[in-house]
Amino acid sequence: MENYNDLKTGKSRLTFFYLNARSIRKEGKFDELKCILKSFNKTIHVIALTETWIHSEAQALELQLDNYLHYYNYRTNSKGGGVSAFIHKDLKSSLSESKYLGGNNYLWIQLERYALHIGIVYNPGNTNFKEFLEDYDTQLQQRNRAIVLGDFNIDLLIKEKKTKQYKDVLKDAGHVILNKIGKKYCTRESPTKNSIIDHVTTNLKDDYFHMAIINSSMSDHKQIYLELKKVRPPPKTKTKYEAIDYKKLYDLCKEKQTEMNVDYLELENFITNTLKKCKIVKTKIQNEARKNWINKEIINEINQRNMLWTEIKKNPNDESLRSDFINRRNFVSKLIQETKDTYHYNQFIKYVNKPKKMWNLINTLANNNTKRNCAPSKLLVNSITVTDPKEICNTFNTYFATIGPKLADDIIQIFGNPSAALPSKPTDTVGLTTFDQCTTLEISKIIDNLNPLCSTGIDGINTKSIKCIKNLIVDSMCKCFNKLLNDGEFPNSLKIAKVSPIYKSGLTSEPGNYRPISVLPVISKILEKILHNRLEKYLKSINFITERQYGFRPRSNTLTATADLVTKIKYNIDSKNIVVGVFIDLKKAFDTVSHKLLLQKLEAINITGTALKMFDSYLNNRKQIVRLDSNNESTPLPITCGIPQGSILGPLLFLIYINNIDKIGLHGHLTLYADDSCLFYFGPSIHDILAKAQSDLNRICSWLRSNLLTINIEKTCFIIFRAKNKKIIPHQPLKIDGISVKQKMCEKYLGLWMDSSLSWHEHIEHIKSRRIVAFRLPSQR
Repeated sequence: MENYNDLKTGKSRLTFFYLNARSIRKEGKFDELKCILKSFNKTIHVIALTETWIHSEAQALELQLDNYLHYYNYRTNSKGGGVSAFIHKDLKSSLSESKYLGGNNYLWIQLERYALHIGIVYNPGNTNFKEFLEDYDTQLQQRNRAIVLGDFNIDLLIKEKKTKQYKDVLKDAGHVILNKIGKKYCTRESPTKNSIIDHVTTNLKDDYFHMAIINSSMSDHKQIYLELKKVRPPPKTKTKYEAIDYKKLYDLCKEKQTEMNVDYLELENFITNTLKKCKIVKTKIQNEARKNWINKEIINEINQRNMLWTEIKKNPNDESLRSDFINRRNFVSKLIQETKDTYHYNQFIKYVNKPKKMWNLINTLANNNTKRNCAPSKLLVNSITVTDPKEICNTFNTYFATIGPKLADDIIQIFGNPSAALPSKPTDTVGLTTFDQCTTLEISKIIDNLNPLCSTGIDGINTKSIKCIKNLIVDSMCKCFNKLLNDGEFPNSLKIAKVSPIYKSGLTSEPGNYRPISVLPVISKILEKILHNRLEKYLKSINFITERQYGFRPRSNTLTATADLVTKIKYNIDSKNIVVGVFIDLKKAFDTVSHKLLLQKLEAINITGTALKMFDSYLNNRKQIVRLDSNNESTPLPITCGIPQGSILGPLLFLIYINNIDKIGLHGHLTLYADDSCLFYFGPSIHDILAKAQSDLNRICSWLRSNLLTINIEKTCFIIFRAKNKKIIPHQPLKIDGISVKQKMCEKYLGLWMDSSLSWHEHIEHIKSRRIVAFRLPSQR
């Protein structure tokens, strides 16, 4: 069969599609797979691929299909090989086992609703056959209900010893081969040989299945379509979710408005209890896949190409036929690319004035929509594999909660207890002892400026609810907050963070490859903003924050920081000077801030009395939990150091903590953006410049240690900027604790790739390599 439209498919059946891809990452192949899936006119539940030629987690994460979960196993020591499974999200699936063993790839997925295991296997044929049979037999024996699809490189058309041994293993495991045996049912054709090396086996009853072999020039293997009869696939996903009846919420709050109290905990309980009464359950039915660039013309052309491919197999010496096939094949590839380009170009023009939709499109084209917030199925900690979802949550929480204290303890173990120099006391101020009272107008403006779509904190109070009942609660909230400001108390219930691990890069089983995204209660953000306004006003009155700090300040951003920096570098290069830039990286700077030292620094700038008590209360007795989904969360752990992530007040407190780094007598020009820092030196002599840079590095390292901050030597580097024709004589290296600092020709700072001659060539190439605009304009064809 070569025409996908000729397939006779049942209605209530579980469907499979198998393909030996021989590099699914090859340009155009993944797009063609999408076209094939569209041509079936029904949902394919399981897509099994062998010889994917995926070699890393990053490459696997690039390959995503809408409404499918991607499972994979790849070679770790050589090219080629690899298997993948795309399982439709309507099926409740989970990873059962993933192994690269003896040169063979094994992947097992469990479909929980059917109590069924799906296996995808690739045996390249050149591995130890005896070991393969033993490993495969063990895996088959462990699974009572299973279907296996794979390329085994064992030809069922040939009667030989290893074929018999393979069949014996299947028989012992209760498996039967679903392939029909005969040359016309071969899964791989060549001018000299037909073979059946792609197999489908099962230990279910073989009359439950319908199977078809499909001719295609997509690779040198034929494709397999499989249906499992006598089983109903799950219906379209109906997602039940909790929602809030906002009209009822408003009415209840209005009715009970007189019961609101000036005690914060009573106000919080009132809001949460009222919300519970207003919760309703809604059902959302998953919509059909949206229309995209795949159309009937493409599907028909693929079918026509496959028919020509079948004819060539029958008449290999017909040059006219071969020429027709090559022309058709090239036409299909061009048609797919041009149709896709035109579709995305039209979408791009359509969303020019809609930034959010525009960026969604850009991220899709740039393959930035990988499953960053998907929970991993396992974590590897100290050579122990953790698979229980609850324990995964606890493992993440332990890692995130202890990374900061561990770094601080390492400094204390080596260099002793810190004795940080404190900021100088301001002389022209009475200080900040108490806070000005807040007003209902101030709180109303803060609530109005809250993002209604931001995530809900651990207390379950969402932003939209607060906005809905703002006019009813603002008076009580104002009285509560003023009482808290007078007492210097920050409620404990507002200090519990809900943390989600977001995958960055590298192995998905390593906790260190995830970034913790912290969400605090929405009411915490309102109270924090009130404190932030007062603290910022005071710092401005004493002119405290150094002008070299560009981060988290009004009318200052990464653009102003880089513009000032590049202007200075360019001026000195044009003046025939040598410029040295030292880029300093800190390890988990926000997580290692000492609460004790921070409070001492606040007191040193005349923040005392109730104001200091409030900041002490804000920092202490904080906790966090890690939540992967509604069913799995960790036990709470205390946060003993660090600035609260996801907070309004935290960044400003960090600026105070790090502010006096420019008061230690540095020779270089210091530029700060929160914890991103760099030093620049200008002059005619490379030796004099590097001597000053080394002196500054020594001072900075000493200052960082005294403040329990850790420099990341691996990521710290320096660049010598100069005119292209200016030669640099041999020079001494820069060192930190006896370890040489890397000299680079290019480094990324605040989003800019800065090269040694400021040519911006590397920055331009980096932007191009990201393939942000991954389609060609019509005029470029």
